[in-house]
Amino acid sequence: EDTIFDIYQNLKTKDSLITNQILKEQLDVRLDKIEKEDFFSYMKLYVEQKQELRKTTMKDYLQTYNTLKQFEISTGYLVSFESINLDFYNRFKDYMLNSLKHSINTFGKRIKMIKSIMNYATEMGVNKNLEYQKKSFKVLNEKVSRIYLSTDEVNSLYDLELNESLNKSRDIFVLMCYLGIRFSDYKKITKNNIHNTYLDIVMQKTNEAVSIPLHPHALEIIKKWNYELPTISNPKLNKNIKKVCKQAHIEELVEGIPKYKLVTCHTARRSFATNGYISDVPIRDLMRITGHKKETTFLNYVQV
Repeated sequence: EDTIFDIYQNLKTKDSLITNQILKEQLDVRLDKIEKEDFFSYMKLYVEQKQELRKTTMKDYLQTYNTLKQFEISTGYLVSFESINLDFYNRFKDYMLNSLKHSINTFGKRIKMIKSIMNYATEMGVNKNLEYQKKSFKVLNEKVSRIYLSTDEVNSLYDLELNESLNKSRDIFVLMCYLGIRFSDYKKITKNNIHNTYLDIVMQKTNEAVSIPLHPHALEIIKKWNYELPTISNPKLNKNIKKVCKQAHIEELVEGIPKYKLVTCHTARRSFATNGYISDVPIRDLMRITGHKKETTFLNYVQV
C-alpha cells in the first residue's frame, strides 16, 4: 500500500499520466515482479532476432532505446505497450525538441523505430494497443538544406596547386566526389578493386557490391598515387578540406557563413549524387551507388 501511494505521488508530482494499468506496472517494477512482456525487453529481443538489420539501423534502435529510458527517468512517464498513445507522443515530442534540443528529423527517426516495434509486437499478438496507428501519431521530417559542391567547384579543387599535406587531402576528397563513396569505403580501396575503368567494391554500410565507372580525373588521381591511395583520419580530412576549399575561393555565403567552412568529407558524396542528378544520370544508377532504397529518400538527399 505504501509503495502504491509513493508511486502515485511521484506520478502526480511529475504531471504524468495515471491509470490503474500504469500503477500496476510500476508496482511490478518496484517489486521486481514483471510477469508480462515488457516493452524494453521486447525491443531488445526484436533487435537481436532481426539479424538482417544494417549496423546503422541497429544503432538507431539502440539510440531510441536509450532516449526512451532517459525520457522515463526525466518525466516519470512509464513506457509500456499500453502507454504508447497520443499523450505519450506529445510528451515525448516535447521532451526531445525542448529538453534535449533535438531536431524534428531526429524525433521522427525515434518515432519510426517505435512504430516498427509496435507493429511487430501487434503481429505477434503481444500488443493490443493500436493508438500508434492513428494519423496524429506520425513520423515527422523536414527537408534540411545541406551544401554540395558544383561540378565547376570540384574541378577547381582538382586544378589547385597545393603543398604536400593539403594535396593529399584534396585528392582524397575529389576522388570521393567523383565516386560517390563514403569515407569508410574509400579506406577499403586497393589496386584489386580497380578493373579497367571501373571501381568494384562492396559498400560497408549496405554490404552490396557495386561497380562504379571511373571519371577520367578519378583514374588520374588513382594512377598519380600508383594505386596506393593516401590515408588520413576523418577529422583531419574534415579540417584540411576546409582550407583547400578556401584556397579555391569557394566562399559563397550560405545563411551568412562562407561555404568553405561548411564542407566536410560527406559533402563529397552529396556532391556526387546532386551533380549526377543534374547531369541526367539515371536515378536508379545513382541510387545503386549511394545505397538509397527509395526514390523519394534519394530526392530528399540531393540538394536541388
